[in-house]
Amino acid sequence: MGENKQLLIGFEITNETSQIYYYQSQTGDAVPIFLTQNQSNPLFPTCLAVKESNKEWMVGEEALRSSSLGGSLLIENILEKLEHQESITIYGATFTPVMLLTKFFKKAFMVVRQQFLNSSIQKLVITVPDLTPNMTEMIYLSLEELGIYRDRVHIISQVQSYMYYVLSQKPEIWMHDVSLFTYDETGLFYYNLTVNRRMQPFTVIVERMDLSNELTPELFEQEPIERVLYRLERLMNQVLYRRLTSAVFVTGKGFEGNWVRDVLVRLSSSRRVFLGQNLYAKGTCLAAKGFLDDSFQNYLFLSEEMITSNISLRLYENAKEVDFCLIKAGTPWWKANNTVTVILDQTKELSFTVTNLLNREPLYEVLSLDGLMERENKTIKLSVTVHFIDRETAIVTVRDVGFGVFYETNYRIWEQMLTL
Repeated sequence: MGENKQLLIGFEITNETSQIYYYQSQTGDAVPIFLTQNQSNPLFPTCLAVKESNKEWMVGEEALRSSSLGGSLLIENILEKLEHQESITIYGATFTPVMLLTKFFKKAFMVVRQQFLNSSIQKLVITVPDLTPNMTEMIYLSLEELGIYRDRVHIISQVQSYMYYVLSQKPEIWMHDVSLFTYDETGLFYYNLTVNRRMQPFTVIVERMDLSNELTPELFEQEPIERVLYRLERLMNQVLYRRLTSAVFVTGKGFEGNWVRDVLVRLSSSRRVFLGQNLYAKGTCLAAKGFLDDSFQNYLFLSEEMITSNISLRLYENAKEVDFCLIKAGTPWWKANNTVTVILDQTKELSFTVTNLLNREPLYEVLSLDGLMERENKTIKLSVTVHFIDRETAIVTVRDVGFGVFYETNYRIWEQMLTL
């Protein structure tokens, strides 16, 4: 397995399990990496253990075995600790959640290095179930401790992994809508993916529906399995009714086993149906390949955390009016942050255009620079920053930054809210 000099790695992490895939250029597919030689399932527990005797760290099944034999402390719920910034004490030493995640990554990547000698990670994509700004930053910090820096890393949500996976398949898979049903401890959810080919670039949209109230743990306790299956099949058919669907994907540990097999067989009579637990992991790996060779550059991905509008600032450049794009649609809202410096030319206002790519309706906003200091024309320099406080709300901040040695800044600041 040492033939690849540059590795493209996809790494799915949940609070309970993780899995790692690498991109195999010969087959053009994502291939699992097993932590142990006798392992048949790429999934391994997201946990660590530390031996009291020699402070040796272990990961996955090895950690569980060591803990069950005694003499080792088991550490679970690493992502939960990360999100809540929960430190723990291990044999008298305090470990922050970032330190624990670093230990977890170190042990996992040690296995990767052993299997791919003389190879290095060229692109790493990590997916987690609930991606937040805080979670994203701490994962970056953890990887930096191991010498894997941000220019080689992408951190995406599971929904984004699903989008990249689907768009990496043959076009007949996503010729029409593509459906995803997920079922785990958080509940039952339905996602519908649509590729709008009438737009340039092609726009990939995912909509989510919460079905958790329709398939509850109590239902399994109170009803016979036949009744549960009947309700599940009826629910799936209701959701898919009148939708032209090319394929249906079913994932999540709630669907493990053969209990739902007959329902899926009937569901596949008019469409392709796929059941498995590696959808997100393979999606991250295929995303790594796409990020490297720009094979997704002709697509605009719009999931729940993505901004759906472009924000541009009207400027004069080379004696022509142009719209300078400050924020691009398809950016996670917490990453949408940009600053540009402008020089005013016979004006005391800034004009912004917010263009929603879903309905193509532009919204025009003008920021009046009230109280602007009087100076000679073209000697007022401003810093214009746009950042988001949520997916639908942007804040424009304008600062007077002075003009070289001629004029010092007067520290005047203007702000305006843009509602997308």
